[in-house]
Amino acid sequence: MAMFGLHLGDHRDSLDHLDRALAAVRESGRRREESIALWLRGQVQVMAGDYEGALHSTALSLEIDHELGERYGRMVGLITMGAAGSTTGPARRTR
Repeated sequence: MAMFGLHLGDHRDSLDHLDRALAAVRESGRRREESIALWLRGQVQVMAGDYEGALHSTALSLEIDHELGERYGRMVGLITMGAAGSTTGPARRTR
């Protein structure tokens, strides 16, 4: 549902669905899925123009990927950080 809202330009609806997904995966303890939901949240925030929010969501995703040793997730997250950081100034330093 989040991605439908995103493609229809309804960023708020997408974020609402992603927030519900985040709550569910956090409750289940599934860290990899939490990282993915946070990364997707960051993507929606970039598209909505919320670059600071995107940096925050993506930084949280990167922390989880670092803990899990997920190299691909870290690479994708760093690309998002670069995209958001190019609009807001230097991206926050990551591991």
